[in-house]
Amino acid sequence: MTMKKNLKTYYHKNQFVMELLLEEFKISETGKLTQFIEKNLNRYNYPDTIFDLKNINHIDSIGIGMFLSTRNIFVDHAREMVLVCPTEKVQRMFDSINMERFCKIFPSLDEAAEYFQSRKPSSPPPAP
Repeated sequence: MTMKKNLKTYYHKNQFVMELLLEEFKISETGKLTQFIEKNLNRYNYPDTIFDLKNINHIDSIGIGMFLSTRNIFVDHAREMVLVCPTEKVQRMFDSINMERFCKIFPSLDEAAEYFQSRKPSSPPPAP
């Protein structure tokens, strides 16, 4: 499995995005995927990140565990990750375990980007 085929990185409204291109998580690939995600985060100096899950059709404890493990990387670097989950089936799974305790979940990229934009400190007022 080539990790580059399973993850795409880009910016949306000046916010770093990691889009997962796979439909479901396989236990044999999760460790390599986590390492690949961390390698990319390191390359971009651990930015606050949106994980776009629009391609994920099924998530189970393997995928959830991967996101919880990935969340620890963000905590270690005083950064935040959020999930974009437009798929109702996946959202129900997150709801069943109260995933919002660990990271925010949004229905769209725009809403996730707006969340990060609202957290950025505003410019100081101009000097008199």
